[in-house]
Amino acid sequence: MADDKQKAEDGIIRFDFPLKTPINVFGEMVSVLKWREPSGADLIKVGNPVIAYPGTVPLKIEHDMVKVAAMMARLTDAPSSSIERVDPEDLIKFAWTITGFFLPGR
Repeated sequence: MADDKQKAEDGIIRFDFPLKTPINVFGEMVSVLKWREPSGADLIKVGNPVIAYPGTVPLKIEHDMVKVAAMMARLTDAPSSSIERVDPEDLIKFAWTITGFFLPGR
């Protein structure tokens, strides 16, 4: 992930998330979304998109895809109407990309 890290003019570090299929974001076809790390405000607003079952061996992890999509919209500043058009493979890949931010003991 280090290669795709970029510091924007606002000082926030953003990462590239290449899409399998480009989507329309504010009238522009986009093949790479720029995303930032989640904040406490994102967690409060959206809720935790990751459901972990710590008592299981191996650890069982599930994703609440409605919350993943809402989190993706917040972290990329893309409208939810654009995120709804993301290829399912990209949405699942993004869910796993952000999983570590929402697990205890990170």
